[in-house]
Amino acid sequence: MPRPFYDNLWKGLPIDVLVALIRLVVPEIGSSLTPWQTELVPPVTFRMDDAFLGEVAATQCLVHLEYQNSLDPTMPHRMYEYDLELERATKTARQVRLPIISIVIWAVAGETPTPVYHAEFLGKTFAHHEYFEIHLTEIPWQQDLDPVLLVLAPYFQGVERSDLIAIGERLYEKAPPEERLMLLGSFMALSQRSFGSIDDVIAAIVAKVGQIMIDIEQAIAESTFGQAILARGKAEGVAQGEATGMNKGLREAIAALWQTVYQSELPADIAEALRARSEQDLLAVLSAVALRPTEVNLRARFGL
Repeated sequence: MPRPFYDNLWKGLPIDVLVALIRLVVPEIGSSLTPWQTELVPPVTFRMDDAFLGEVAATQCLVHLEYQNSLDPTMPHRMYEYDLELERATKTARQVRLPIISIVIWAVAGETPTPVYHAEFLGKTFAHHEYFEIHLTEIPWQQDLDPVLLVLAPYFQGVERSDLIAIGERLYEKAPPEERLMLLGSFMALSQRSFGSIDDVIAAIVAKVGQIMIDIEQAIAESTFGQAILARGKAEGVAQGEATGMNKGLREAIAALWQTVYQSELPADIAEALRARSEQDLLAVLSAVALRPTEVNLRARFGL
């Protein structure tokens, strides 16, 4: 079963956004994260949100992330079982036990369970597992944050619909140039999910930023827009036996950008047609979608 677009937004975020999130609870985390799926065989039974190989204070470890947009009282037991499977799979693949840093990222307000799973019997403890938590709804967006975290501002404390334009401008201005466009697109999509229709907000941000559409075309031409999605697609494609995985990554980037631009899923017939296209053709389609043509014109231009 394909993941919902909401999950894909999380998984498409650049690594430095995830690193900035992790540093809120583990300041010592290194800047490099490698998706665990590219190295662990066999895969775990449960479908986790994200796991990475990383380093803390020069010690290699696994970083397990779960993104929650709903309250779940079973989370402590879920995290315990997830991490048991991660530990087993890692030891099988690498013949070594790696420490696991587990983090639940809550994108919903409300009472969450204590981040501890503890089980006893006959006065003996046979299971004890703890994990970190990040409550996005408790983060004031005005505080001094790593600018890349503003992509998640629709979930931050006190953010109103009227704040979105100012946040979007600040994100565009402060984020690294090579990532600002992807981050801004994800910010708009998350804002849409949180606040409903935001066409006027998007129009205002685009108008105030001014050069955004020119920048998007340039960014795509330089293969920076959707960089995280492309990299993940490439890694997964290689694992699945594709020659480079690049075409798969480009198709995923087109699907994600289509959702942001048209607020709808990529039509199934277009998705199927793109499977037969070359890398050059896919880059051209990706660039064209960023310029917001009508679907009719896009189909006609590329014979889709």
